[in-house]
Amino acid sequence: KAGELTRGPSWSWNALYGVPLQEESSEQAVLLAPGLGKILGCVPVKTEVLPLGMEGYPPVNRPFTCLNPTVQMSLLTETGQINAIDLKVIGMVGAGYKELNNIYIQTTLSVAQRLLNTRKVSFYTVLLRDAAEGARVVSAFEKKIKPEIPQMKVYHWYEHPISEIYHKTMNLLKMFKLFVMSIVLTISCLSILNM
Repeated sequence: KAGELTRGPSWSWNALYGVPLQEESSEQAVLLAPGLGKILGCVPVKTEVLPLGMEGYPPVNRPFTCLNPTVQMSLLTETGQINAIDLKVIGMVGAGYKELNNIYIQTTLSVAQRLLNTRKVSFYTVLLRDAAEGARVVSAFEKKIKPEIPQMKVYHWYEHPISEIYHKTMNLLKMFKLFVMSIVLTISCLSILNM
């Protein structure tokens, strides 16, 4: 439910197929990225091309089938033990990046912590009502929290290490834009020269 609030009304329904986590009563639920879903035998009944924009996906349960409706996830915990948990596949969700398409899952915080055998959290995301207040909030929060939890770091999303993919993508698009502009400029200059 907290994730739904953070995503906002446009992205409340974030499931490509099936239903989002907040629509499922069972806490043992998981959403799979389409690539991982395909590997595990979960495929849409009818493949749909959904618009990817600021408006989000239409809030409709688009059906999918799985060879097995439950999957077992296992991994090494923080202390080096092997832990496993059975989860019910309730849908598929976009991973955001092609590189994550075969490995991304989405589940509740309590299930993830139980699987990892920890109460720790890697990071929190905070959505501000006024984005312009970001720098001030980061500064004030850091001053307040540092004395109590010195290992905690507070970032604006743009400076966080996880935003590196965004920066690389934007740099690539800028280079592409400059390349296209240079071609247009060259052709324009040659046309003028020929005239």
